[in-house]
Amino acid sequence: LNDTTEIEDKLFETNKRILDTGYESFGYNYTIESETTDVSKKLQPLLKQLDETKTMILERIEIATEIKDRHERWIVSGNELEEWIQSVKEELARLSDLSTCENDHDQLKKKIGKIDELKSAKATGAARLDATIILADQVQTETNVNGRELIKAEMANQQQQWNEWEEMLTENELNITAVLNDLEEY
Repeated sequence: LNDTTEIEDKLFETNKRILDTGYESFGYNYTIESETTDVSKKLQPLLKQLDETKTMILERIEIATEIKDRHERWIVSGNELEEWIQSVKEELARLSDLSTCENDHDQLKKKIGKIDELKSAKATGAARLDATIILADQVQTETNVNGRELIKAEMANQQQQWNEWEEMLTENELNITAVLNDLEEY
């Protein structure tokens, strides 16, 4: 009986030292690894689903980014067109003032020259307008109903501004030419 108690005490002491030193037996280590493997096997479907979800989210983010970029290009294109139209309208407004040069043949010829320059620049403006229209058509397909209405309204406004500047150009050319012709008749 003493021997059994003594053996149990030694086993207890040995186990205590094993735990205190951090040493683990092969059997204990094997049990932990096998449990880890079992848990890992159970998590594999969830990890696969998580990876698939992550991939899908990244693809959607990429699509959303492309849509945002197209909208930004349309906005920038529209702003550049409006700035261009505003600039040529201001130039036409300056040219339409004939009070300072009504009887000055050279000044009137210079104004006609400026009108000719603006007519040549019309191709640049038309290219900007076309680019804006193309981009607007692209972004409308990727926009909700309210957004499409706003895009249509903005494009109608830009078309109206374009038409106004074309009319101003023609009107100024006709006015300056008429004054120049009257001056040449005298």
